[in-house]
Amino acid sequence: MKRILLASSALVAFAGAAAAEVTFTGSATLGYNDTDAVLPGDDPSTAPAIETGFDTIDDDNVGYYWDVNIGVMLSQELDNGLTAAVEFNFDAVDGDLGSDLEAADYVLSLTSESGGMYFGKTDFAAQTYWMGVGDMEYDGFSEADGETVLRSEVIFGSVTFGTSYIINDDVSADLNFRADSDADGDFGNDEDAFARNGDEVVQLSLGATAEFGQFSVGMAYQEAIDNGNLSTRLLNEDTNDDGLINGADSEVIYNDNGDISADEIFGIYGMTSFAGADVSLAFAQNNTVDENSLGFGVSYPIGPVVAGFAYVSNSDVANTYELSVGYSTDVVTADFSYSDNEDGTDQEYSLDGRYNVGSGLAILAGLHGGEDNTNELDYYVAGEYDLGGGAMIVASYAEDDDSSEEDEIGSPEFQEGTTVEFTFEF
Repeated sequence: MKRILLASSALVAFAGAAAAEVTFTGSATLGYNDTDAVLPGDDPSTAPAIETGFDTIDDDNVGYYWDVNIGVMLSQELDNGLTAAVEFNFDAVDGDLGSDLEAADYVLSLTSESGGMYFGKTDFAAQTYWMGVGDMEYDGFSEADGETVLRSEVIFGSVTFGTSYIINDDVSADLNFRADSDADGDFGNDEDAFARNGDEVVQLSLGATAEFGQFSVGMAYQEAIDNGNLSTRLLNEDTNDDGLINGADSEVIYNDNGDISADEIFGIYGMTSFAGADVSLAFAQNNTVDENSLGFGVSYPIGPVVAGFAYVSNSDVANTYELSVGYSTDVVTADFSYSDNEDGTDQEYSLDGRYNVGSGLAILAGLHGGEDNTNELDYYVAGEYDLGGGAMIVASYAEDDDSSEEDEIGSPEFQEGTTVEFTFEF
């Protein structure tokens, strides 16, 4: 009886506390691909003598492949109206029948109705709030891709404002270059080592959005990164013709994956709707190179069809334009786009379509080509069958002769060659 009373007292004591929530999700993939795609940088005769430590561009899969991923979400409502949460995922199986667990996509957050703090794999502030128009040359804000980020957000009525920093030198986390400084073909620890900076925070990023009736406006800003905050890599060549290959033979590297910009950039934009049309206007100024872009866009729905047009005026490169047409019903979906610059040297076009046959079966097809696609026509055909309950089988065939799609062909990003893949969501 004493034990029962103690247990009852414990239940009463915790009855007013909010319960923590723990959520698990999972996915599994089993597939086969018959083509070892040749990608840019695969030719050893043209590759630089630099060891990156990982593949920045890689063939997705070839032969049989399989993986199991588990996602974890932990959340707790606190007494003061805040919610603390942690989310991450890990691969339980990846190409073998068991492996060491490796967590990824970690985000710690503390949120409320009036804002939040986010730490881990989250977008930069400028990236979060910026809305560009068309192919603007000078709105190249940094994009988070593996960096550790601290981002805050505050909400005042219809106005949202956010800031962010890159934390713990992760501006160079994807830049672990090591040079073959003695040109012996061995990237050993005796070589000139990684060049990293030790700053705790890098590149302030700001962004804001606001709603005023039928008008939406926003801004974004990022500060420049000093050369002292950039990583360097040594090259296996005598770049300064002094007869030596040493630390003087280096170059500044800050965005090997193209996602981090060291430039100071500012942008503003506005959007509205009238007479059924959506209209947007955006301006971006790159203060580092003192150049800018001004973009105008409009889209208009006509029944199941949405037509769009965008035009961008760039201060020192050719102006660009883009046409798009989308059609969508319960049975058929099709999207077409065409873009080029005023010099006619950057033509690109794409067409993606989907037909729902019924009973979970769908047929997909598409193509992508143009000057920017090195004049080769990439295309795919595929069929997918929804087995229900989160299970699906997809069979596809895709061609990419110029390797411009990097083994992610068309809007669905199919692999080159013939692929059969089972996926399961739990």
